[in-house]
Order: sequence, then C-alpha cells, then structure tokens
Amino acid sequence: MKYVELRIYHSYQTATLTSSLSERHNLVSFDRMKGQLSNYHIRCSIFCQSKRLLPTGVFAMVATLIVACSTISPYDQTAYLQAVNGKVDALTLMGKATDLYGNHQNDVATVQTELQKAYEYERGRPLNKETVAQWNILLDQNGDLLGAFVKEWKENGKLLPVYVKRKQDQISKAFDEIIQLESGKIRTASG
Repeated sequence: MKYVELRIYHSYQTATLTSSLSERHNLVSFDRMKGQLSNYHIRCSIFCQSKRLLPTGVFAMVATLIVACSTISPYDQTAYLQAVNGKVDALTLMGKATDLYGNHQNDVATVQTELQKAYEYERGRPLNKETVAQWNILLDQNGDLLGAFVKEWKENGKLLPVYVKRKQDQISKAFDEIIQLESGKIRTASG
C-alpha cells in the first residue's frame, strides 16, 4: 500500500494528513489548505513500496503547492472585517423580518449598501474569484440566501419567526464560509 503523509508544524501544534494514493498517484488535495501554508514549516514524507513513485510524488506535491499558493489572493484585514461586520449586520436585520418590511426599509438599505461595498471591494482584488463567487451566491436575489431572503421579506411584508431562524442559520453558515476562506489565506508581511 502506498501513502503520502504531510506534516504541518506551526508553533507547538502538529497536524498530520495521510492519504492513500490512487492508481494515478493523485496526492493529498490542498484545496482546504490554500493560503495557509506560508505560516508553516512543511515536511513531507512519502512512503512508497516502489522507488519509482518517489520522484513523481515529490514533483506532484511541489507542483500542487506552487499552484495552490498562486491562484488565490493573500489575506486582507479589510476584507475579513467587512465579512464579519456584514454577517453581524445581516443577521441582526434578519431578526427584524418578523415585523413589517416597511418599518425597516432604512435598515435594509443600510445593510445592503454595506454588503455591496464589501462585494465591490472583493471584486477589485486580484486572484479573488472564489471569494467573489461566494459573495455572488450570498447576495443573489434569485438564489436561496440573503438576497432572496430580503426580496421575500419585501414581497410578503413580514415572515414567520421559525422561517427567519432557519434562514439565519443558513445565511450565518454562508458568511462563515467567506470568513474562513479569507482567514485561511496567506498572510503577507503587511497583512
């Protein structure tokens, strides 16, 4: 049996990921680790029954690291804060959806403006397609998240508390995805 082991050291914590290689020798997926590798000392050990896999495995791992590190923007404190503040503002606004929409039009407009600013900020950053895609999904009025929730509230006047709570949980998780993506990005010397 062939295995790839990736050990990541950060301060005194160690995480080990072990993955079995498929016939085509696909290595450990670094999708979840994009942007997190610069703060770590990485030691890779490849244990193989055949010595011919060793050079292929090392090459594939190095290539994956290079691609993973160059396809996403670096961490940005402003983007992180906008996502966190947007989450808090959106969930607070959603809590008011059990009341008539007309009573909270100004609140809705304020939150939508702040979220649009965050979205435009993200759009202006290079190598940021994944984050922009998540914002698009979150704000889409024809989707199933915040944009659609506000549209539904406006059309119905007010919403049931049980429904609001369920949508708050769902939209909170969507914001968490954006926040976690940003917090997992490579931190530059200035960030």
